[in-house]
Amino acid sequence: MTDGREMYQEINALLGNLATALALPPETVAELLEQGALTLEMGKDAAGNHFVLATHGDGDDQRVARVYKDSIHHLGAPPPDGTTGASGIGR
Repeated sequence: MTDGREMYQEINALLGNLATALALPPETVAELLEQGALTLEMGKDAAGNHFVLATHGDGDDQRVARVYKDSIHHLGAPPPDGTTGASGIGR
């Protein structure tokens, strides 16, 4: 089991990556998570790489990104292995 400080660093890194992926300040990302206005889903692409799918907003204002360990892929930009979501859009 990891200690609390290590988990804090991992959560802090995730918030920073989500902020970068969604082009929002980290404080805003934290607020959106608290409000339930930001959806996070765990996933694995066809190459077996794990990611967090982050979704915020609706319609033209919707922001969607796959956050991998070392990279971020935005909605409409296919992941490196070329897999796509159910809509056929790279996610």
